[in-house]
Amino acid sequence: MLFRSAILGFSQLMEYNKQAPLAPSQEEAVAIIKQSGGHLLDLINELLDLSKIEAGTFQVDFEPLDPKAVIGECVNLTAMQAKNADIKLTDMTLGKALPHVLADGGRVRQVLLNIITNAIKYNSDHGTVRIDCRDIEGFVVFSVTDTGQGLSAEQLETLFEPYARLGAEQTKIEGTGLGLTITKKLVELMGGEIGVDSVPGDGSTFWFKLKKLT
Repeated sequence: MLFRSAILGFSQLMEYNKQAPLAPSQEEAVAIIKQSGGHLLDLINELLDLSKIEAGTFQVDFEPLDPKAVIGECVNLTAMQAKNADIKLTDMTLGKALPHVLADGGRVRQVLLNIITNAIKYNSDHGTVRIDCRDIEGFVVFSVTDTGQGLSAEQLETLFEPYARLGAEQTKIEGTGLGLTITKKLVELMGGEIGVDSVPGDGSTFWFKLKKLT
């Protein structure tokens, strides 16, 4: 962890040192170092989360949670990523009345951010991402729908397995292959369920449901 922090810290010092500005070639090299350091940080954090979950020491704190507030926060946090990728991000819950859920607020945000980020990264050019939420039979169901390439039956079988990137490792899209594994385990720790509906060539809808607060 200290080594990773040192990498990011020194690269930032080099990038913002006005007394010794970097040449264009050096700026490119520092950008690569920062990107690699960030990727390493993501991997370390996800490995730590996964090890805690598997060891049964992962802490989940339940509290009343407003789904619309969480969705609004996550949309705001991913808005710049969507803009840079030329993806239209739409919150479909605006104007809806939704019940609260009993869940861990930080973990729900982690789950939703992971799904939205993936929907943006793996979308088609000039695509859309729609975030919605519904009240169904004692549960509140969150959903994220993209206009990407969709997933085959074979891909769906291994989607939530550790390190399964489904061919994305052959592209420039970054990832560890652990995000969805951890996402599934977090939802289950909160007493919920997660799944995906997808048709090859016609996008995907990732959804998870949590118990409604009664």
